Amino acid sequence: LTSSIYELAGSEFNINSTKQLSYILFEVLKLPPKKKIKTGYSTDEKVLNSLKNLHPIAGKILEYRKFEKMQSTYIKPLQEYAKDFKIYTTFLQTGTATGRLASKNPNLQNIPTSTDINIRNAFVTDKLFVSLDYSQIELRLLAHFSEDEHLINAFLEDKDIHLETAKKLFQNPEKFRNIAKSINFGLIYGMGAKKLAETINVSTKEAKEFIEKYFQNFPTVKTFLEEIKLKARENGYVETLLKRRRFFNFSSTNARNIANYEREAVNTIFQGSAADLIKLAMLEISKIENSGMILQIHDELIFDTADLENIKKFQTIMENIFKLKVPLKVGISKAKRWGEIK
Repeated sequence: LTSSIYELAGSEFNINSTKQLSYILFEVLKLPPKKKIKTGYSTDEKVLNSLKNLHPIAGKILEYRKFEKMQSTYIKPLQEYAKDFKIYTTFLQTGTATGRLASKNPNLQNIPTSTDINIRNAFVTDKLFVSLDYSQIELRLLAHFSEDEHLINAFLEDKDIHLETAKKLFQNPEKFRNIAKSINFGLIYGMGAKKLAETINVSTKEAKEFIEKYFQNFPTVKTFLEEIKLKARENGYVETLLKRRRFFNFSSTNARNIANYEREAVNTIFQGSAADLIKLAMLEISKIENSGMILQIHDELIFDTADLENIKKFQTIMENIFKLKVPLKVGISKAKRWGEIK
């Protein structure tokens, strides 16, 4: 890619330098500049995408950046951390405000999956990698906390929750399932109409109408979400399922921060409660000898084991770790390479 870029540019230069790249694109190749910045003209992803049809160099630079990022962010650091062909991460109990475990040196929770080169495939085992993943745990918690009968019934009857939501909002539910999914998760993350509009690519007005229609169909959900914000402001904290508290200082802040705090308060209830459940499950599983538990990624536990009997036990532990008003469900996936786990 580097040689191709040099050839198309007519000379060698530092591809990682915005200033030098800007000079090549807009002075040497005379491509139309799109966005002015302090140091000259922008060469960001949006600009390069807009130049792709005008000159082949733009596409090559985008590809170069993708691989360069992969190389510098993941491949080289992982090679440095590998000791005796193994990598040992450090888990932080207090690394996140919501109570989820965080991982550092290296962060094994953010190894990407959707790339041309799946970095996770570098991780192999002579046994099996087995993933046990809580299915839609935050939406199940929403059903539990809000006690919304539609949500509870959908989970009790093991229905497709996003399709069920789409049926309430749209005349053609199959077509709009993905939009319903974005709305379902968006509300948990405190997403407003503007952010939802960007996510599902509609106008802010339409997104606002979707949210209003959702709340008309799920009124107890609206009441519950509003209650979280109200209690957070009254008490200065919110509590997760296991009564772990996250504090907010509403008294000495501006309106913008208040909106952020309210969004974080809502998110903490769901993310923090999901973290409670998986930590409880981890404690129980750790009592079983040679469990093979090697990694935790938010709602998922990964094991390196050939003992599939044990895996069934772990699934039972995870699904029965706490009695919610709806069942907890855990999916299992296994493979020889981490990247092949679904």
